[in-house]
Amino acid sequence: MLRKFFIAIAVLALILPSAAHAAEFNGAEEYTLRSSEVIEENLYVGGGLVSIEGNVNGDLFVGGGDVTVSGNVSEDLAIGAGKTVVSGDVAGDVRIGSGNVTISGHVGGEVIASGGYVHITSNAVIDGDVLLAGGRVLMEGSIKGDFAVYGGEVELGGTVEGNITSQGEKIVVGKHAVLNGVFDYKSPNEAEIKDGAQVNGTVVYTHTKKGSGIPVDVKFETAMGLVTGILGILWLLSLVVCLILTSVIFALTKKKTEEMVLYTVEKFWTETLRGLIIAILLPIVSIIACITIFGMGLGVLGFSLLLLFTILAKVGASILTGTFVFWIFTKKMQVNWKSVIVGVFVLHFIRFIPVIGWIGYKIVFLAAFGALWMFLYKAFKK
Repeated sequence: MLRKFFIAIAVLALILPSAAHAAEFNGAEEYTLRSSEVIEENLYVGGGLVSIEGNVNGDLFVGGGDVTVSGNVSEDLAIGAGKTVVSGDVAGDVRIGSGNVTISGHVGGEVIASGGYVHITSNAVIDGDVLLAGGRVLMEGSIKGDFAVYGGEVELGGTVEGNITSQGEKIVVGKHAVLNGVFDYKSPNEAEIKDGAQVNGTVVYTHTKKGSGIPVDVKFETAMGLVTGILGILWLLSLVVCLILTSVIFALTKKKTEEMVLYTVEKFWTETLRGLIIAILLPIVSIIACITIFGMGLGVLGFSLLLLFTILAKVGASILTGTFVFWIFTKKMQVNWKSVIVGVFVLHFIRFIPVIGWIGYKIVFLAAFGALWMFLYKAFKK
């Protein structure tokens, strides 16, 4: 029954578009795909320092601290990182959530990017629509589709063939800018248009109060695009955090993690039941303890342990899922770096599946949650 359960979970995860094709998973503190190397499938990478110099003939999905993509990507690119530089060409869409974002290659599809500082350089050419949000946004490249941009400070210094929708505290149209579509912007002050700038379309200015944010009259498709982009970026950042946390914990406790995962596999449904009981009873007991003078310390301890074990159980559930996926397809029960990375991705994708995906996620989480408490009990018993 356990095998059938995880086969169902794996199949449901694999039918999602992002995971439908063959893929290569890699994770390390530093990862480099050399310029002489070519990946003939989707590539999923997690690491502190990631450099993609070679070409990827598929989707590229990266989570890391510092990410550089100078190679070409034949399909879509998605990145969640502290700093991101994309100088290679991407044939499909680009989705980036990062502290700093720089794009200077050719993008055949759409671009959605968010960060503290977002820079589209003069070498960048984007064939589709573009949606940018950031503290400071500088666009010096060429956009053939529509352009929507929201930021504290927005500077337009490139060419936009489609319509422009913008909102910012300060908006500047640089001397090299060529705006051919409707320029519809909202700001506390009128845009500063430098000498030499070509604004060929209709200009629509709406005065807003300082710090008023995006108004409710932003056209629906732009608002939906922004919301979808932000949600996607938040999901991507969640994935990155989970990937980094799981990798760090696995690196520090490899032997103990392997022991716990193999134990959980053996006692899966027992630990799932244990996890469910503790998840229900511990908050109730902690609340009761907190309302009594003498039990306050125990109540705080209970909630602290609940929070800690919830985080650790998410890590454990990811590794457990990856181990089962490899077991299903290779007939080998192994806990290694590949099972760590695959588990994180599969568990995050599963949550997109209505009802069944959510139930599957919760069951795996409760199994890991229960096993953690059993190991704590064994440690105290010793």
